[in-house]
Amino acid sequence: MPVENWYALGGQLLTLNLLTFPRAGHAPHHRQPELAAAHIAAFVKSTHKA
Repeated sequence: MPVENWYALGGQLLTLNLLTFPRAGHAPHHRQPELAAAHIAAFVKSTHKA
């Protein structure tokens, strides 16, 4: 799916947090694992209820 479609969807889903990783293609977790892990950890932390 082209990233433009995700941008359009983001206009409809106000809670969507779209992240793009330059030159990562369909595998940002393989090409930029530290950056992907940092974003995942931040998301989990923001949704975790103490």
